[in-house]
This record gives sequence, C-alpha cells and structure tokens, in this order.
Amino acid sequence: ADDMDLEHLATLERLRQNQRQDYLRGSVSGSVQATDRLMKELRDIYRSDSFKK
Repeated sequence: ADDMDLEHLATLERLRQNQRQDYLRGSVSGSVQATDRLMKELRDIYRSDSFKK
C-alpha cells in the first residue's frame, strides 16, 4: 500500500467512526449495518483501478 492508500483508509476510518457516533446519538437514520455496507462499497471504489487512474 502506498501513501495514497493509507490516506484513504484513514479517511474511511474517520468517516466510519463519525457515522457511528452520530448513530449512537440518534441523529442518523438507518443502521450500523447499513453504514458498514456503505463503507465496504467505498473501500471497493478506492481499491478499483478506475479510481486510481
């Protein structure tokens, strides 16, 4: 993994933590499972060749 990948992973982790905090405060509709599914999709996008070009 290069610096760019690590940067994206750090961003994703920060987003995930923020969304979970919002969820625990009750300010986000939906579930933790939905959030995890979204984050997985974003990780797949970040990992795809089309994103890196």
